[in-house]
Amino acid sequence: MEFFLVPYEDRLRILGLTTLAVRRKRGDLIECYKILSRKENLDPNQFFQRSDTTHLRVHSCKLSVNRCRLQLTQNFFNQRVIKDWNKLPQYVVDAPYVNSFKNRLDTHWKNSGYGH
Repeated sequence: MEFFLVPYEDRLRILGLTTLAVRRKRGDLIECYKILSRKENLDPNQFFQRSDTTHLRVHSCKLSVNRCRLQLTQNFFNQRVIKDWNKLPQYVVDAPYVNSFKNRLDTHWKNSGYGH
């Protein structure tokens, strides 16, 4: 049987991969972590605004969502990553290193059934 005749979901399962959308979201969250934890040589304040709310449900590093006047700007990195970042639990956000963040994120997603 030709590999390309196999449905997309089956090919992903055979190769042990998640969907492209999940891999993109993971990459966005990793980059967000690197910026906020200053592991990149970038100013986090130029990308994100910390939430000033006092009732933080999930973690203490919540980000504010800026209102977008143009629909185009909703797809910018600093806009599309905020909702997913704010859903992460505290133990994932508190990771001391990039690799530990990746491991904790993957574990969290695996335990919550996301992406599989």
